[in-house]
Amino acid sequence: MNIMKNERGAALILVLFLVAIVGLLSTPLIMSTLQGANNTVKGETKEQAYYIAETGALVANRIMLEAVGRAVDPINLGPNNVARMVEDLNAQGNFLYNNTNKPVWTIPIVGARDCSDTFAINSAGTSNRAHITSTQNINLTLVCTQAIAQAVTPIPTPTPTPTPTQSKYTDPATGIFGAEGVSGAITPTPSYYGAPVGYSEDKLGSQDGTSVTRIKTITAQQFATQFNEYFDAQMVIRPLPREPLTPLIPFPLTLSGNTLTVNYRQPVVYDSTLNIVPASYTLTPGTKTISSSQSSALHTGNITISGSNQTVTITGDIVSGNDIILDCNNCIINVTGNMVAKNEIRMTNWNETIQISGNMVSGGQMSFNTVALLSVGRSLSTQKNIDFTNTLNQLNVKDSVIVGTPVSGNDGIRFSGIDALKIDGYFSSLTAINFSNTLGNIAPPNKVGLSIITGKDFIINSFTRLDVGKNISSLTKVNFANTLDTINVLDGSIISGGDVVFNAVKQLHVAGDISSKLKVNFSNTIEYLKMTGSGSILSGSETVFNAIKDISMTGSISTPGNVNFSNTIEKMAMTGSIYTGGTLTFNAITSMDTGNIYATALVTNNTISDMDIKGSILTKGSLNFKSIGNMTVSDFMGAIGSITFSSGLGTSPKPLFGGITTGGNINFADWAKNDKNAWINLEYHPPANATAGGGTLPTPTPLPVPDPVIPSRPTISVDAWTVSRK
Repeated sequence: MNIMKNERGAALILVLFLVAIVGLLSTPLIMSTLQGANNTVKGETKEQAYYIAETGALVANRIMLEAVGRAVDPINLGPNNVARMVEDLNAQGNFLYNNTNKPVWTIPIVGARDCSDTFAINSAGTSNRAHITSTQNINLTLVCTQAIAQAVTPIPTPTPTPTPTQSKYTDPATGIFGAEGVSGAITPTPSYYGAPVGYSEDKLGSQDGTSVTRIKTITAQQFATQFNEYFDAQMVIRPLPREPLTPLIPFPLTLSGNTLTVNYRQPVVYDSTLNIVPASYTLTPGTKTISSSQSSALHTGNITISGSNQTVTITGDIVSGNDIILDCNNCIINVTGNMVAKNEIRMTNWNETIQISGNMVSGGQMSFNTVALLSVGRSLSTQKNIDFTNTLNQLNVKDSVIVGTPVSGNDGIRFSGIDALKIDGYFSSLTAINFSNTLGNIAPPNKVGLSIITGKDFIINSFTRLDVGKNISSLTKVNFANTLDTINVLDGSIISGGDVVFNAVKQLHVAGDISSKLKVNFSNTIEYLKMTGSGSILSGSETVFNAIKDISMTGSISTPGNVNFSNTIEKMAMTGSIYTGGTLTFNAITSMDTGNIYATALVTNNTISDMDIKGSILTKGSLNFKSIGNMTVSDFMGAIGSITFSSGLGTSPKPLFGGITTGGNINFADWAKNDKNAWINLEYHPPANATAGGGTLPTPTPLPVPDPVIPSRPTISVDAWTVSRK
């Protein structure tokens, strides 16, 4: 027993010894784990800082490109404008990110920031996490050049020397447009009674009844080479889709302590860098409930307007460091100044009228219940979405509506039902604009004074009339999802970075282009479409028409893919040309006037009653016409393959072509052999650009004398970015 008592302390010593060993062994593991976690945090902060800096560089680059590339009044990037641009970028940083992790822009090369020299902008991104700070700097080295038109001394008029030249396309022996006809054979061989003397399969008829000799010396390979070369040269000059517009940036708001700062813009004369009017408001701590008329209300907490069936007038500004809540039932709310909320502006009750004399601005979203009239004397700007969850009878904004990035699951701006819309400036959203119900017609017509611009889809369900002063532009899709009664784009275009979709069109007037980076789809009947100005339909993939009653266009139809007129063309008048890199399909044509037609392949499925082509019709495939009532081609009809007239060609007048050229055969219906009225008339009119080298030198005229120095539009180029870390 004594021995056992003496060994009691040994067990305790053994346990303590084991604990010490475990502690010694675990310390390196714990240190390694902590170091790994620390390295991970450092890596994340570095990566986040880099992307913040890179975003700042992209924003600065885009703003400068837009500044110097404006269609009207390009901005000269002089020292003052560059400095103001950088100040503006830093003011917008809170909008792009939070107060801590945001880009900061500086001009590191002082005194070398003019458009006439190379200058630099530094974009710095800083990330903070777990007491670890990482900063990344990206330097943009920019070269801004301006071509200068120098004074020119008039030159004497030289005596022109006749220099006969011959285009290879119009060479009589080897050119594809060298005479009235190029082909392998004509079938059937014409043998009708009263044919001109010597008429045989080697002859074609001319308008005066005489015979026209075809060329037989050109080989199939020569023909294909020339034809492809000429065809491709015409396709190169076709008009291309336009670039969508960039949405406007909502007004930035910054809350620091009890001071709320807003950078008001004036978008009616909007540009990317200038024209900012900053305002600062000193807020009283706490919340505020307003139930009757009073002077300005400026508070750090929520401001609530409550009551029922009354008029509440705020003489001055109403500014909240948090939310503004309109909880007054069936009220008239008047604000003679600005209404500004750092977070949300939301309406929880039905209101008769909300009238804001100044700007209506929120840093969060805006939501409205039912409003008879929402009137804003300046601009309506929100950094998140606007949701009109119920009926809005009238929206009247004297300047612009600018919507930012929405909360998850919402459109940028969504209307349930609206009777009257009037926005004098821009209607812009960084994401979508969705008219999910009918846009009514109250005189004067619904109108957006300048452009509608969206970062995502622009969707209209149905409406009676909408006038847009400039453009309708979307980065992703323009979708007229239901019947379009009347839309007038008064001085601009419809532009989409994705598809442009029309369901049914009654009246569409566009003083510019309909342009899509992808597909233009008129999926239902076009009753009347009038396009003036540039007046082209441009797509990046294909263009589809269903049925056309009346189209008038001053421009062209241009696409690298297919153009499909899948139903009847009752009346179509187009000054420009049809450029089709794929297949051009006609179903039935009652009346169609156009310029040139260029198609890699061309298909006609039904009768052409009346078609007037004021130019050429050329295809790399074959031409097969079902039935022609009256057809005129002022220049050449041509194909690498055969040209076939499988049925009637009309009688009075007979089809008249400026020429016909084919690498295959010219085929007529069998019964045409003995019918002199079944043949075509030919005149020799070489197509555009085919005779560029012909004739003699023209008499030169003296060069004009411009002003001694005329600066042209500046251009911006960006060198490789340099990145530094610390």
